[in-house]
Amino acid sequence: INIKLNVSNPGGSEDNTVIDISKMHFSMIGNPFDLNAIVRNPVSDPYVDARLFARLDLADISKVYPLEENEALQGLLDADVTIKGRQSAFERQQYEKYEVNGSLLMKDFEYSMEGYDNEFSIKNAKMNFTPAYLDLLNLDFLYAESDMVLKGKIENYIPYYISDGILRGRFTANSNIFNVDQFVSSSQEEDPGMAPQDEEELTAFKVPANLDMEISAVFRELVYDSLSIRNVRGKLLVRDEKVMMSKLEGGIFGGRVNLSGSYNTYNTDTPLVDM
Repeated sequence: INIKLNVSNPGGSEDNTVIDISKMHFSMIGNPFDLNAIVRNPVSDPYVDARLFARLDLADISKVYPLEENEALQGLLDADVTIKGRQSAFERQQYEKYEVNGSLLMKDFEYSMEGYDNEFSIKNAKMNFTPAYLDLLNLDFLYAESDMVLKGKIENYIPYYISDGILRGRFTANSNIFNVDQFVSSSQEEDPGMAPQDEEELTAFKVPANLDMEISAVFRELVYDSLSIRNVRGKLLVRDEKVMMSKLEGGIFGGRVNLSGSYNTYNTDTPLVDM
């Protein structure tokens, strides 16, 4: 670990403090992490000028951090991100007054865990950083026979992080085949030696209030409860503490089925399901 740090203050106020990290480098089993940053006016309206570079072979994580039994992780992750500007400009979304750029790349990611028969795989994924949004150029997901390609943009991510603003996203999802049964049957397998869970311990899943997400999905084949539904398309909305399905339709038994509905968790004691 190598760090070169200088903290100075000419006097008069704590807000005159300047924190200069001209070099911070450490390596974990040959995986480099580098950061340099300058912070000014840390009290009134922090100004940050920073760059982060990291390269990580995820298979090395198990060498320094113990994973669970039957858990395995591998893949390559590259990050190179620069951020420059004042906190007030970030909060007000004054994009012309600050700079954010860089990218996050993932390749050959595989993750396996107890209770699932197959590995979760992401062959390639790339996300670019801009002041206004995160641009997910592609994410190629595989699990057993199921596949999905996800693309989209995430907006307002900086105010969401620093001041609990609303995180907005718009995505498209395309799949040749998506077998829901393979996810459900694997995750619901129980140890016969374990007692069943007391129903009173179950609680409703709370949909976060500060999410505004929209996913437009197209499945050539969707398998659920051993039923094959063809040419499925529709929208999934996450907004106002609700998950909503909008005009989800597909072909089955020689006909068409159309489904709309919502799951409302504004009151988690009595969540509302409307189909």
